[in-house]
Amino acid sequence: MVREACGQHESTPPRCRLREQFRPRPFPPVHQSIPHPELVPAAPLGAPDRLQPAFALTPQPWSRGWCAAEACRFEASAPKPGNVFPGAPFTDLSHAELVAAGRAIAPAMDSAPGRPLGRTILDAVTASRLVTRSNANLGIILAIAPMAAVPGSDLSAPLDAGAVAALLAGLTPADAADTWRAIESAAPGGMGRRGKWDLGGPPPENLLAAMALASPLDSIARLWVEGYGWLLDGLVNDILGEIDSGHSFSDSLVRGHLRQLARQPDSLIHRRHGAAVANAVSLRAAEVIASPSDRWRQAVAEFDRELRAPLRINPGTTADLCAAAVYILLRDGRLRHAFSGPPRLPDVACRHDFRPLRKPRVMQRHQVRLRKAVHVFAAGHFITLSDQLCEPIHGHNWTVAVTVDGIPDAHGMVVDFICLRDTLSVIISRLDHRMLLPTGNPLLPVTLDVGPDGVHEVTVRFGRRRWVFPADECVLLPLANTTAEWIAGWIGHELRTAMAAAGSPLDGRLCIAVDECLGQEGVWESVPE
Repeated sequence: MVREACGQHESTPPRCRLREQFRPRPFPPVHQSIPHPELVPAAPLGAPDRLQPAFALTPQPWSRGWCAAEACRFEASAPKPGNVFPGAPFTDLSHAELVAAGRAIAPAMDSAPGRPLGRTILDAVTASRLVTRSNANLGIILAIAPMAAVPGSDLSAPLDAGAVAALLAGLTPADAADTWRAIESAAPGGMGRRGKWDLGGPPPENLLAAMALASPLDSIARLWVEGYGWLLDGLVNDILGEIDSGHSFSDSLVRGHLRQLARQPDSLIHRRHGAAVANAVSLRAAEVIASPSDRWRQAVAEFDRELRAPLRINPGTTADLCAAAVYILLRDGRLRHAFSGPPRLPDVACRHDFRPLRKPRVMQRHQVRLRKAVHVFAAGHFITLSDQLCEPIHGHNWTVAVTVDGIPDAHGMVVDFICLRDTLSVIISRLDHRMLLPTGNPLLPVTLDVGPDGVHEVTVRFGRRRWVFPADECVLLPLANTTAEWIAGWIGHELRTAMAAAGSPLDGRLCIAVDECLGQEGVWESVPE
């Protein structure tokens, strides 16, 4: 989540203080082939809808897609109790994946006006699943897509809830079928059979009727059925009120999340754990938000620990509503003044957050090294060597070696060799027999298309050259180039996160070496401060 506020001055109005807190990291410039700030046409006029659009992965600032991606980043970065945030991953989902998933859905949101809503939702979910291990943002997609689909480009106008309702009232059976496919593809937790309609059966003819049936147990479905008025009057105003009270933007999101959770039990918790647990969590949120001003952060931390152990209880739907609220505030311009200088998307691809989960001071040097024959993966790639030169497609049998420094435990072990070996095997298996493609290289725009047969394809371009691959045979990596050095860094970050989730955190120096050709290796190293 967004960090603590930087230096604030009492003479500065609360919302203006946000300027010092928003420091959007630089992002590679938008590729010069993009002719329009929001939509990149992919097919000739009159071409069938399922052949378009070929989405560019770099949205323009303040476009629908940019606002959606930024909303996902801000939501994922605030340390909300029970949710994923930096240093607090789930076993199957990390903060970096949430941010990458937000970026992945941006093209679909940019192209939403004028396209069937079901197709927008399906394209967004498909793009998100290409960069995550599990469902990361289905609820966010379902909450934001209807707002993004409303035509019009006035960024200063407030959300027209009536226009959203009219759009939802015009849904077709094709929208229902595509949305059903998207939900099934996302495999969200806690969903399944609901009487007349369920994910195991055919899609409904009337999607709104299905959402009405689900709305008592799903707050996102409630948005579709009852409208967005309660979100505007509740959580959106909560966040603005916290900002006006002088809280940092990150704190305002956390406090808004708590107020929403106290006002309305989380529907994901209700589905997974029952009404009694959901109500108890809601009451606990009310206690935390009522804590004295000098103790509320400590109360939030305690609440977070309670929601993680002994059983993980994730108020995920409330987090989705937070993202939708931030999207509204970005899109209608009420947070625009908070950005200093030209806004840019966070450079998730080129400046991946490889910081360790813990930062102890290493007092002595002990080391384990892992270089085993099983840690090999065969994969294809190609990289840009300069602005004018790009390699042809080729492949390697990549080998991976790991070095870990640390303090031996009472049994003399720096790390459990078996856990380290097996965890690394799982990570590199995701790369085996795949084409490795970077999503952060402005010279290699990566697009997701739907071919004539309905199969998703990934297209990569360099100048006049073009490559098309089956989407399910590619791995889209949040990197600037698929060099051995960058791949080593990606593996290192994944290994730190997975080992921490397994209960064996790598607290000391971590070094990853990726060899692509017998003695020709790229090395990444992370040293705690």
